[in-house]
Amino acid sequence: SGRGTMEVGVDVVAKIDIPDGMLMPDAVECLKKVGKGLQDIYEHRELEAMSLIDGGKRASLLDQVASLERSNARLRGTMMMERVRTDSIRRRVSFIESKLRQIHRFRYYDRMRFRRLETFTVRRL
Repeated sequence: SGRGTMEVGVDVVAKIDIPDGMLMPDAVECLKKVGKGLQDIYEHRELEAMSLIDGGKRASLLDQVASLERSNARLRGTMMMERVRTDSIRRRVSFIESKLRQIHRFRYYDRMRFRRLETFTVRRL
């Protein structure tokens, strides 16, 4: 499938079938992983700043703090983009699920109409 498209399969004999490739991992778990990664980076940066203090390089400490603040801003932006992406995926999956339920309902009602017509035809003959 191309970028931005999803393949959906419907099993006409049994029930609605969602291909394994379409199932998305739990969005909350994804955000937790991103948050853990950001925390690891932040802790690593903090250790770097502490080693600079211990090493006697206090003159460049303000530059390092500014660098850390810029890095944190970038990481917050990345995390925000991941949240938006996850929300978008959730909305798409929800929409597709509703359409698949609608298809299933239409099939049911079409079968009922066909049976009524069949019964009507048999009675008229």
